[in-house]
Amino acid sequence: GSFYSKPQLSSALTHHKTAEQLATISAEKARTQFQANIYTYSIVTEINPQQQTVTFNNKIIPYQHLVLACGAEPIVPTMSGD
Repeated sequence: GSFYSKPQLSSALTHHKTAEQLATISAEKARTQFQANIYTYSIVTEINPQQQTVTFNNKIIPYQHLVLACGAEPIVPTMSGD
């Protein structure tokens, strides 16, 4: 749930930094800074846009603005040759 700058990933790997060393803002600090509820490690089972609710962990949470940060997968281009 912590924020880190993705461009810093390559240098962090080169310098053998841990995830904790790479993180610049914790989820708790972001919650305070942005005045937002941040739920990490949660599996959403339903989103109801008409009622503006999200269901996860057997809880129904109302929302005004919803941001889903689902992570990312790298795009690996197909290449031939060396």
